[in-house]
Amino acid sequence: MTRTATVILGLLLCLCVGCTRHLTNDHVVGRYYASGEWGKSTLVLNPDGTFVQNVFPANGNEKSTNGKWRMRDDDTRGYTKTIDFEPFISLLAQQLGESVPYAGCTVESVGFRGVWIDVDLGRGTMYKKQ
Repeated sequence: MTRTATVILGLLLCLCVGCTRHLTNDHVVGRYYASGEWGKSTLVLNPDGTFVQNVFPANGNEKSTNGKWRMRDDDTRGYTKTIDFEPFISLLAQQLGESVPYAGCTVESVGFRGVWIDVDLGRGTMYKKQ
């Protein structure tokens, strides 16, 4: 490999590593939006550990809840964590719109694309920070 190619590869690697960040509560606080064939939803995480969730299913039966959230470490690097919600309105296909007493959702920093909260175990429904 030429010296120029090595330098370019090194710069790209540094850029990619710089795209991820160690998640803290300050990073995840804010307004999120999710949508799909099932409908749409908003989620607001407040700095005091409370949240408000609104779900607008395609069938028109709007649901809202509020409760408490907390983030815990799952990854020693800190780029992937779990947020616990109590209670939560499920966006899983088999429980869509049902209030559940607890939900543990993966949250991660996705480089320049922001912070995402995965609510259906990797099947594609994610809250994206606005």
